[in-house]
Amino acid sequence: LELSLIDPGTAATDETVASAHPAVAAEQAAETAGLPRGVKSSAVVGGAEPAEARTVATASDARAKILPDVITRAQWGADESWAEDSPQFDQVRALTIHHTAGTNDYSRAQAVEQMRGIYAYYTKTLGWGDFPYHLITDRFGNIYEGRRGALDSNPLGTHAGGFNRGTMGISTMGNYDVVAPSEEVVDAMARATAYYLYRDSIDARGRVTLTSGGSTKYAAGTPVTVDTIFPHRATSATACPGQHLMARFDDLRDRAEAIATAAGQPPAPTTPAPTPAPTTEPSTAGTYTVQPNDGWWVIARRTGVPAATLQELNGMTESTVLHPGMVLRTVADPTAPEPTPITTGTYTAQPNDGWWVIARRTGVSAAELQRLNGMTASTVLHPGMVLITAATAPAATPTPAPAPAPGTYTVREGDGWWIIAHRTGVTMETLQRLNGMTATTVLHPGMVLRTGQTASAPAPSPATYVVQANDGWWLIAQRTGVSMERLQRLNGMTVSTMLHPGMVLRTA
Repeated sequence: LELSLIDPGTAATDETVASAHPAVAAEQAAETAGLPRGVKSSAVVGGAEPAEARTVATASDARAKILPDVITRAQWGADESWAEDSPQFDQVRALTIHHTAGTNDYSRAQAVEQMRGIYAYYTKTLGWGDFPYHLITDRFGNIYEGRRGALDSNPLGTHAGGFNRGTMGISTMGNYDVVAPSEEVVDAMARATAYYLYRDSIDARGRVTLTSGGSTKYAAGTPVTVDTIFPHRATSATACPGQHLMARFDDLRDRAEAIATAAGQPPAPTTPAPTPAPTTEPSTAGTYTVQPNDGWWVIARRTGVPAATLQELNGMTESTVLHPGMVLRTVADPTAPEPTPITTGTYTAQPNDGWWVIARRTGVSAAELQRLNGMTASTVLHPGMVLITAATAPAATPTPAPAPAPGTYTVREGDGWWIIAHRTGVTMETLQRLNGMTATTVLHPGMVLRTGQTASAPAPSPATYVVQANDGWWLIAQRTGVSMERLQRLNGMTVSTMLHPGMVLRTA
């Protein structure tokens, strides 16, 4: 997400152009529709036909060698029900480097909250279907999976207006027009870049000619020759990725090339998939033993069972990491007795439980369990979570829920560690320690957290403001009666800091 202030304008589209040129209309709509006044974002959606990516055979190898610690969508808490499937393009020809132009002063937990905020803004506010970038890094050197399918396919992103087709967008959280990137930032950006250099056999020092779909710098149809690793400013009228990251651009390219070279030659894709070799622990009827470098797509090809069915049978999701030696079910066990439905109305998740396992134990379908609990197939289940089941007796007249006990906090919709810390007056680290959790633990509405406070503990300071959808500095200043300059100074931000719904700002 590359946001920057511009002169106020309109968000209208040209209906005449839309009717005459449908593909251009889709791109233009993505460029202009729904943006807050005074903010711009470079994006293009639509106009691509789904195509099977050629990268699946090398993706697992690239991930094992270069990004074994990537933070997946499931790990940072992406609600997959918000995302739409992205069109695919055939070949990755170049990589676009960005910054988010947001705050540089954030904690590790706040980095995860930024991921959720960007995702919510693009899917719920703008309605553009998914996360804009394919990969994104933070100032601590972490690398996050952005757009769904970015690791093992070529989903069309919304990161570089007019130049999304054939490019992967790699961004970093922060404004590198005002500060210099740390070594951790440069290293993480180099590693994320190296992932695609290796996966897609891209020459780090090559040049390619792309055809503009219409950007703030080049008219539609203009051929533009760029480096295979190029800054966003090369194709759009923007400062992205910032003057200080530009000063490290050659270093970033050199490091990425070295990492990709050290990983060796990626394996060539083979079609059709080879018959799996015998293993020391052969698969039995109805099961499959995971082999080195296996992924869901490969296993689906070998077993003839769709990936989605394999995931449901094993209580897993597309983000579950597969390890050699794991034994997967390929068919439901026809000899297993039907489970006795649980009639208490709840089920407590056990270690290694997944949706399919819980559905078998409760007699309630996975889809119904997810609906009853306001969750999706990608929701991460933790031992001890209490789930509502459909197998309940007729409910008695509900009694009002008791107020939270002193020393506890009930998680609300949109809460994150940083927000809860501000509301309770207890530090994030203390909350995580008291509850046996970490900064990456996914929080769900209704979870009850221990705060360690007594009934006489003072309430948190009211001198804060929670950012609402479409808020800007001027609007917040009007609502709080605090000048924009003072708000920015109190929160260590600038006029170009990107605000996300749910952020808590100090007002005094």
